[in-house]
Amino acid sequence: MDQKNKSYIEELRAQIGSRLVLMPGSRVLIVKNNRLLLHLRSDFKIWGLPGGTPEPGESIEECIRRETLEETGLTLGELEAIAYSSKVPNENLTYPNGDEVQGFTLLFLCKSFSGEIIKSSKESLDVQFFPINALPEMGRMDQRSLELFKRYEESKRFICD
Repeated sequence: MDQKNKSYIEELRAQIGSRLVLMPGSRVLIVKNNRLLLHLRSDFKIWGLPGGTPEPGESIEECIRRETLEETGLTLGELEAIAYSSKVPNENLTYPNGDEVQGFTLLFLCKSFSGEIIKSSKESLDVQFFPINALPEMGRMDQRSLELFKRYEESKRFICD
């Protein structure tokens, strides 16, 4: 990949290596008929929520809309911010290549979307809706996002964790 096509984080990693990076980000729970959309991540080979980190000049809402389109093929409709997560170790992650991040993540809920699901992309090996009460194994950070979603559903109040 040439320099012009590198993402912000790829450019940063080229300079600092795998050192810990404090990283803003977002995840989205896309819910339809009591089913949750997940994608099989190409990096960890495990199911997870769509999400990612912003590029320079991009808002966190623009970020989650772009990431969801890239990972699933769907265009998000109305978004509701439901939780914020930044506690260690909940948002700490080491990628398979050794890159370390501490996330500061805004969690969104989306119940309306358009487009057709893309089953495979650079970041996703598969994309599927699963019954919320019968989800496949997911990564720790995504599991934590589900816990925050359940707390939000009970209280209908923004959760700060």
